[in-house]
Amino acid sequence: RLFVGQLHAAGTGINLTAARLVVFNDLDWVPANHWQAEDRAHRIGQSGTVNVVYMVARGTIEEFIRGLLETKARLVDDVVEGRSLGEEAGGDVLVELRRALAGLRRRFGTLDPDRLSAVELQELLREAGEEYAAEQASGTEPSATGRVAPVSEKAVRALAAVLGGPRSAVYRVASSTDPGVRYRVEVVGTDVVCECKGFSYRGACAHARSLKESLVSGRPPPARFVAVE
Repeated sequence: RLFVGQLHAAGTGINLTAARLVVFNDLDWVPANHWQAEDRAHRIGQSGTVNVVYMVARGTIEEFIRGLLETKARLVDDVVEGRSLGEEAGGDVLVELRRALAGLRRRFGTLDPDRLSAVELQELLREAGEEYAAEQASGTEPSATGRVAPVSEKAVRALAAVLGGPRSAVYRVASSTDPGVRYRVEVVGTDVVCECKGFSYRGACAHARSLKESLVSGRPPPARFVAVE
Protein backbone atom coordinates (compact mmCIF):
# COMPACT_ATOMS: atom_id res chain seq x y z
CA ARG A 1 0.00 0.00 0.00
CA LEU A 2 1.19 3.49 -0.84
CA PHE A 3 0.32 6.88 0.63
CA VAL A 4 1.21 9.97 -1.40
CA GLY A 5 1.03 13.38 0.23
CA GLN A 6 2.38 16.90 -0.11
CA LEU A 7 5.09 17.68 2.47
CA HIS A 8 3.33 20.38 4.49
CA ALA A 9 -0.18 18.89 4.32
CA ALA A 10 0.74 15.25 4.93
CA GLY A 11 3.52 16.10 7.36
CA THR A 12 1.19 17.42 10.06
CA GLY A 13 -1.33 15.62 12.25
CA ILE A 14 -1.37 12.29 10.39
CA ASN A 15 -0.59 8.99 12.12
CA LEU A 16 1.16 6.58 9.74
CA THR A 17 2.76 4.15 12.18
CA ALA A 18 2.00 1.22 9.85
CA ALA A 19 4.60 2.64 7.44
CA ARG A 20 8.18 1.41 7.11
CA LEU A 21 9.47 3.74 4.39
CA VAL A 22 9.26 7.51 3.83
CA VAL A 23 10.37 8.94 0.47
CA PHE A 24 10.81 12.64 -0.30
CA ASN A 25 10.93 13.49 -4.01
CA ASP A 26 11.05 17.25 -3.33
CA LEU A 27 13.00 19.25 -0.75
CA ASP A 28 11.89 22.03 1.56
CA TRP A 29 14.18 24.86 2.70
CA VAL A 30 13.57 24.10 6.39
CA PRO A 31 14.96 20.89 7.96
CA ALA A 32 12.26 20.88 10.66
CA ASN A 33 9.57 20.44 8.00
CA HIS A 34 11.25 17.22 6.89
CA TRP A 35 11.67 16.02 10.46
CA GLN A 36 8.00 16.72 11.12
CA ALA A 37 7.00 14.69 8.06
CA GLU A 38 9.35 11.84 9.01
CA ASP A 39 7.76 11.72 12.47
CA ARG A 40 4.39 10.87 10.94
CA ALA A 41 5.74 7.32 10.60
CA HIS A 42 8.44 7.27 13.29
CA ARG A 43 6.40 8.02 16.43
CA ILE A 44 4.75 6.39 19.43
CA GLY A 45 2.99 3.23 18.23
CA GLN A 46 5.62 2.40 15.62
CA SER A 47 6.93 -1.12 16.22
CA GLY A 48 9.40 -1.40 13.32
CA THR A 49 12.33 0.39 11.76
CA VAL A 50 11.53 3.41 9.56
CA ASN A 51 13.81 4.18 6.61
CA VAL A 52 13.81 7.69 5.09
CA VAL A 53 14.94 8.26 1.49
CA TYR A 54 15.65 11.64 -0.10
CA MET A 55 15.49 11.75 -3.91
CA VAL A 56 17.99 14.32 -5.21
CA ALA A 57 18.37 14.58 -8.98
CA ARG A 58 21.81 15.43 -10.27
CA GLY A 59 22.09 18.82 -11.94
CA THR A 60 19.03 20.33 -10.23
CA ILE A 61 18.54 23.00 -7.60
CA GLU A 62 17.84 20.20 -5.12
CA GLU A 63 21.61 19.58 -4.96
CA PHE A 64 22.11 23.08 -3.57
CA ILE A 65 19.08 22.77 -1.25
CA ARG A 66 20.46 19.49 0.10
CA GLY A 67 23.72 21.19 1.07
CA LEU A 68 21.75 24.02 2.64
CA LEU A 69 19.63 21.56 4.64
CA GLU A 70 22.69 19.67 5.85
CA THR A 71 24.33 22.90 7.02
CA LYS A 72 21.18 24.03 8.81
CA ALA A 73 20.71 20.61 10.42
CA ARG A 74 24.27 20.64 11.76
CA LEU A 75 23.74 24.16 13.10
CA VAL A 76 20.56 23.08 14.89
CA ASP A 77 22.34 20.05 16.33
CA ASP A 78 25.24 22.19 17.60
CA VAL A 79 22.87 24.65 19.27
CA VAL A 80 20.75 21.92 20.86
CA GLU A 81 23.80 19.99 22.06
CA GLY A 82 25.52 23.14 23.33
CA ARG A 83 28.40 22.96 20.86
CA SER A 84 29.71 25.86 18.82
CA LEU A 85 29.58 25.74 15.06
CA GLY A 86 32.96 24.26 14.17
CA GLU A 87 34.74 23.91 10.86
CA GLU A 88 33.24 20.48 10.31
CA ALA A 89 29.84 22.11 9.80
CA GLY A 90 30.96 23.44 6.44
CA GLY A 91 31.10 26.97 5.08
CA ASP A 92 28.66 29.76 5.62
CA VAL A 93 25.57 29.36 3.42
CA LEU A 94 25.83 32.89 1.99
CA VAL A 95 29.52 32.39 1.23
CA GLU A 96 28.73 29.17 -0.62
CA LEU A 97 25.94 30.89 -2.55
CA ARG A 98 28.36 33.66 -3.56
CA ARG A 99 30.80 30.99 -4.75
CA ALA A 100 28.12 29.38 -6.89
CA LEU A 101 27.08 32.74 -8.35
CA ALA A 102 30.73 33.62 -9.04
CA GLY A 103 30.93 30.56 -11.28
CA LEU A 104 27.85 31.71 -13.14
CA ARG A 105 29.27 35.21 -13.52
CA ARG A 106 32.49 33.91 -15.06
CA ARG A 107 30.54 31.88 -17.60
CA PHE A 108 28.22 34.74 -18.50
CA GLY A 109 31.22 36.64 -19.80
CA THR A 110 31.76 34.00 -22.53
CA LEU A 111 28.30 34.44 -24.06
CA ASP A 112 27.30 36.76 -26.87
CA PRO A 113 24.43 38.84 -25.39
CA ASP A 114 22.90 39.30 -28.86
CA ARG A 115 22.72 35.55 -29.53
CA LEU A 116 21.81 34.22 -26.10
CA SER A 117 19.41 31.29 -26.37
CA ALA A 118 17.57 29.11 -23.85
CA VAL A 119 19.78 26.16 -24.85
CA GLU A 120 22.95 28.14 -24.15
CA LEU A 121 21.54 29.27 -20.82
CA GLN A 122 20.65 25.73 -19.77
CA GLU A 123 24.13 24.54 -20.73
CA LEU A 124 25.64 27.43 -18.77
CA LEU A 125 23.71 26.50 -15.63
CA ARG A 126 24.61 22.82 -16.02
CA GLU A 127 28.34 23.51 -16.40
CA ALA A 128 28.36 25.96 -13.51
CA GLY A 129 26.61 23.40 -11.31
CA GLU A 130 29.14 20.72 -12.19
CA GLU A 131 32.02 23.11 -11.49
CA TYR A 132 30.57 24.03 -8.09
CA ALA A 133 29.97 20.36 -7.21
CA ALA A 134 33.56 19.51 -8.18
CA GLU A 135 34.88 22.33 -5.99
CA GLN A 136 32.78 21.11 -3.08
CA ALA A 137 34.02 17.55 -3.50
CA SER A 138 37.69 18.57 -3.74
CA GLY A 139 37.48 21.15 -0.97
CA THR A 140 39.27 23.76 -3.11
CA GLU A 141 38.38 27.38 -3.58
CA PRO A 142 37.30 28.58 -7.03
CA SER A 143 40.12 29.90 -9.17
CA ALA A 144 40.18 33.59 -9.99
CA THR A 145 42.18 34.01 -13.19
CA GLY A 146 42.09 37.31 -15.00
CA ARG A 147 39.43 39.98 -15.00
CA VAL A 148 35.83 38.82 -14.83
CA ALA A 149 33.72 40.10 -17.70
CA PRO A 150 30.67 42.12 -16.67
CA VAL A 151 27.31 40.37 -16.86
CA SER A 152 25.15 41.69 -19.69
CA GLU A 153 21.67 42.94 -18.89
CA LYS A 154 20.18 40.54 -21.44
CA ALA A 155 21.89 37.57 -19.78
CA VAL A 156 20.58 38.60 -16.37
CA ARG A 157 17.05 39.00 -17.72
CA ALA A 158 17.20 35.58 -19.39
CA LEU A 159 18.41 33.93 -16.19
CA ALA A 160 15.71 35.67 -14.16
CA ALA A 161 13.05 34.47 -16.60
CA VAL A 162 14.19 30.85 -16.26
CA LEU A 163 14.60 30.85 -12.48
CA GLY A 164 11.55 33.02 -11.79
CA GLY A 165 9.08 30.38 -12.92
CA PRO A 166 5.78 31.12 -14.65
CA ARG A 167 4.54 34.69 -14.80
CA SER A 168 1.67 35.65 -12.53
CA ALA A 169 -0.91 38.42 -12.58
CA VAL A 170 -4.03 39.37 -10.63
CA TYR A 171 -7.16 41.02 -12.04
CA ARG A 172 -10.46 42.28 -10.70
CA VAL A 173 -13.63 41.73 -12.73
CA ALA A 174 -17.25 42.72 -12.04
CA SER A 175 -19.91 40.04 -11.63
CA SER A 176 -22.16 39.60 -14.67
CA THR A 177 -25.26 39.47 -12.43
CA ASP A 178 -24.29 42.07 -9.83
CA PRO A 179 -21.96 44.85 -11.09
CA GLY A 180 -21.36 45.90 -7.50
CA VAL A 181 -19.56 42.63 -6.78
CA ARG A 182 -16.01 42.24 -8.04
CA TYR A 183 -14.10 38.96 -8.16
CA ARG A 184 -10.38 38.31 -7.93
CA VAL A 185 -8.93 36.41 -10.91
CA GLU A 186 -5.37 35.12 -10.63
CA VAL A 187 -3.18 33.98 -13.52
CA VAL A 188 -0.11 31.79 -12.90
CA GLY A 189 1.51 30.65 -16.13
CA THR A 190 -1.37 29.14 -18.10
CA ASP A 191 -3.60 28.51 -15.07
CA VAL A 192 -6.48 30.92 -14.41
CA VAL A 193 -8.35 30.78 -11.09
CA CYS A 194 -11.39 32.88 -10.19
CA GLU A 195 -12.92 33.29 -6.73
CA CYS A 196 -16.51 33.39 -7.99
CA LYS A 197 -18.98 30.68 -6.98
CA GLY A 198 -19.20 29.31 -10.52
CA PHE A 199 -15.49 28.52 -10.55
CA SER A 200 -15.64 27.10 -7.02
CA TYR A 201 -18.51 24.75 -7.91
CA ARG A 202 -17.51 23.72 -11.44
CA GLY A 203 -13.80 24.49 -11.70
CA ALA A 204 -14.54 26.91 -14.56
CA CYS A 205 -16.46 30.13 -15.14
CA ALA A 206 -17.05 32.77 -17.82
CA HIS A 207 -14.47 35.08 -16.25
CA ALA A 208 -11.67 32.50 -16.34
CA ARG A 209 -12.56 31.32 -19.86
CA SER A 210 -12.66 34.77 -21.43
CA LEU A 211 -9.42 35.85 -19.77
CA LYS A 212 -7.62 32.65 -20.76
CA GLU A 213 -8.81 32.93 -24.38
CA SER A 214 -7.34 36.43 -24.56
CA LEU A 215 -4.03 35.41 -23.03
CA VAL A 216 -3.64 32.32 -25.23
CA SER A 217 -4.34 34.34 -28.40
CA GLY A 218 -1.89 37.04 -27.39
CA ARG A 219 -4.56 39.72 -27.08
CA PRO A 220 -4.78 42.06 -24.06
CA PRO A 221 -7.36 41.13 -21.40
CA PRO A 222 -10.95 42.33 -21.99
CA ALA A 223 -11.64 45.87 -20.85
CA ARG A 224 -13.67 44.72 -17.86
CA PHE A 225 -10.60 43.06 -16.33
CA VAL A 226 -8.64 45.53 -14.20
CA ALA A 227 -5.06 44.58 -13.34
CA VAL A 228 -4.17 44.72 -9.64
CA GLU A 229 -0.75 46.19 -8.85
